[in-house]
Amino acid sequence: MTSRLADSLLQLLPRAGVCVLSRTRFIPVLHVERLQDDSSFARTLAFAEGYLGATGERALLTVITPMAPMLAMELKAAGLSEDFYRERIGSLARFADIGLHGHYLREPSSPIRPVHNYWNEASIIAAQIELERDWLERRGLMTHRAYSAGWWHLDAGLVKTLAALGFRMDFSSSTARFNDSPGAVRSERFRRSPVIFAHPDAPGILAVWAVSSLGDSAARSFVVRRALTAFPKLLFRKEESFLSLYSHDWDLNVEGALKTVETLKAHGAGFVSLQGLLDRGLAGSSANQAVPS
Repeated sequence: MTSRLADSLLQLLPRAGVCVLSRTRFIPVLHVERLQDDSSFARTLAFAEGYLGATGERALLTVITPMAPMLAMELKAAGLSEDFYRERIGSLARFADIGLHGHYLREPSSPIRPVHNYWNEASIIAAQIELERDWLERRGLMTHRAYSAGWWHLDAGLVKTLAALGFRMDFSSSTARFNDSPGAVRSERFRRSPVIFAHPDAPGILAVWAVSSLGDSAARSFVVRRALTAFPKLLFRKEESFLSLYSHDWDLNVEGALKTVETLKAHGAGFVSLQGLLDRGLAGSSANQAVPS
């Protein structure tokens, strides 16, 4: 009830000429996992095209590729080819940028396996990331090396692996979403600021904080409240701030997500592409080193 009341009150601010996010720029980062499913593909395509039309910026779609054993098994079971999946990613790339979404599960050798059973096996992770990176780039699908972590799992070893493989931006740091693995909660140890920051474990990789899902209803948007809860200083900042929003392809509510975009615009927010983040970060105008709190 309290959160709904806060959302309702926040909706009144633009009508009074108060724009609380006038220096904040957002980028949607989708975790795309099931493009073999027609409905997942259709909603992802609809959002990417609608978002580009509404903002003039490209969303970032981080995808699993057929080089991931988990997806390869699913495609084989459905009688679908790598080319089928490539064509679907290619259709999305007309409207959005493409990055890599990391999931490393193999076929389990026993009925019960820890959900993160391969995250600490550096050689498996590095080999798969390299295969998936090359698969995307050789097909002209990924032009900038960007990454988002499956289950939000991020640790020092994974960040260093990404750096060694030439990745430039990571979208795995979240103010709200953590799993229970020891490595994943590491982000909580860093002083949060709504800026482009360099990973302390690999300063060559830039990152921004994810603050909320894109929204699950066209009737109500909670993103403004979540952004201000995570970073109250957004109300007072004179410098540009940068944050990301997330969703899966398979649970994306296109109408709700595009409504969120319009709500953010009403609050004065802007939007930024992957290229825009890289340009600002590499120029050093807003990149900051994350430091332990």
